[in-house]
Amino acid sequence: MEKVEDYLLKIDCFQSKELLSDFFQLLLQKGKIQDALGINDQQLEEYYTLSWKLLEEKRYEESSDAFFFLLNLNPYYQKFWLGFGIAEQAKENYVDAAFAYLMAQIMKKDDPVPYLNSAKCFLALEEKGVAAENIEQAIKYCGENSDLEAIKSEAKIIQKACL
Repeated sequence: MEKVEDYLLKIDCFQSKELLSDFFQLLLQKGKIQDALGINDQQLEEYYTLSWKLLEEKRYEESSDAFFFLLNLNPYYQKFWLGFGIAEQAKENYVDAAFAYLMAQIMKKDDPVPYLNSAKCFLALEEKGVAAENIEQAIKYCGENSDLEAIKSEAKIIQKACL
């Protein structure tokens, strides 16, 4: 149960309508929370690096929160959606991960990675048809690029599981 002081503090914050109004006006002018708060791209990149480090350390809950924070600041970076998707997938939150990968696909349509990762989520959700569609796109966007051969090979293995 909340303490009375906590409740009063919340009320006090909402009574500051002028401050809230000013913030929303600034947000409308700037277009992104990142800009409204005066956070530059270098600071955003530093936070991304820390978020990715959490992911590498398998601290998935913290990493997910960190990527979600980045997405709230600026949802227009594909790598934020990928990071969030990877963290959610590691936590076995396949629906949230698949949504994040969908957003990553929208941000950069020709990147095979979000299609591959999305297919894995849909297989885990026992949605073989949707998984197969994503695998086809992953293979298509790998093309003949030798740098993407490992992704293409993994996609072909997963493609067999979709049958």
